[in-house]
Amino acid sequence: AYHLASAFDEIWLQPAGQLAATGIALESRFYGALLARLGIQPLFGFREEYKTAQHHLLYGSATAPQAAMMQALAADLQAQSEAEIAQGRGRAANEIAELVAGAPFADREALALGLVDRLGYRDQLLAMAEERHGALVPVTSYLRRIDRRYSRDDATAIGLVAIEGQLARGRGQGAGLLGGRLEGAASIAARIERLAGQERIRAIILRLDSPGGSPAAAETIHRAVRQAQAKGKRVIVSMAGLAGSGAYWLAAGADGVLAEPATLTGSIGVVGGKLDLGPALQAFGIGNQQSAAAPHAGMWSMARGYASDELGRREALLDATYATFIARVAAGRRLSEAKVREMAKGRVWTGRQAKTLGLIDRLGGLEAAIAEVRAELGLPADAPVTLVRTGQPGLPSLPALFGSLLGSLGASLRLPLETVSLHIAA
Repeated sequence: AYHLASAFDEIWLQPAGQLAATGIALESRFYGALLARLGIQPLFGFREEYKTAQHHLLYGSATAPQAAMMQALAADLQAQSEAEIAQGRGRAANEIAELVAGAPFADREALALGLVDRLGYRDQLLAMAEERHGALVPVTSYLRRIDRRYSRDDATAIGLVAIEGQLARGRGQGAGLLGGRLEGAASIAARIERLAGQERIRAIILRLDSPGGSPAAAETIHRAVRQAQAKGKRVIVSMAGLAGSGAYWLAAGADGVLAEPATLTGSIGVVGGKLDLGPALQAFGIGNQQSAAAPHAGMWSMARGYASDELGRREALLDATYATFIARVAAGRRLSEAKVREMAKGRVWTGRQAKTLGLIDRLGGLEAAIAEVRAELGLPADAPVTLVRTGQPGLPSLPALFGSLLGSLGASLRLPLETVSLHIAA
């Protein structure tokens, strides 16, 4: 919150308030020991060691790769925050780091340290703003005015598709298994296809804020992107708060990929498996009888574990899915598969780290993506554009898309062979 506030001309703090800018900490819970006591055995396969989705079910504490990854994420996010606070407040970054190390501060401490400009109440702030600047305008009206900037009939038409939620096979939208929103890949692909079929639309922006999901869903959308490109449309991906594994899969083949410096990007990795509830069912006196008409018909049942040949099939599927993922990224990002495999391993990166690795092209938000489209189409930097949305029920307006810069971290799916993004409780 203070990071956001530092971008403003003045920061007010209410008397008796506190400035609690204590820094960034990422925290995870691990239930492996509890599940073992309950007789529940997690049976998951991972590609590779940094793919930590479901680790909270498997272990009692973080693995060394997970701890290293989380610390690297926290350190980079903290460094970004301190640098931008320093810029906003006209201070040196190391000075801000020292102040953060001493936080939290009481109201008068924050004022004395120059971290806030004035102690005052909301009514006093509003009265001052009206006296200094005139009538106040609701922020929603301001955003609608921005929306109209991109609704001119004489402007270049750009399609805009918002993908916000876990990726699933099929159509429509709904609630996820563990909260959050599900996005049906067939519906997203249809929206891309409708935009690509319109002659007046010269490019498409995909606005991503998704933890990932089904590899098949990601591949469906990836195919729609390729088909749009075959029709001569440039496709630019704009990542908001999160572009998890499946979301990165579908993005990799775009003509340009942009992310915010703090966007959680990736991972390139796969997890698949199930929970074996068999011992727990027995402990509670619950019987189970399975009538299977084929050798592997019941392999995904959570009432039992895997037979050895079933486990072999799961591992083969994980290998195949991971290899396809790497191939899509290598082709889309024009990297060798060996290089992608070296960077992948199920690791999550910040947008800034991903830029250094070549996993994205540029840093920036939705406005930067629009500028990227102008550059791709050879338009002047100030050329007017119109954003065309597909009328999908529930598709956010442009104000809502700007709001998605504060996108939430989604929960992971627990289905066989779903790519799942990092799950963080912060």
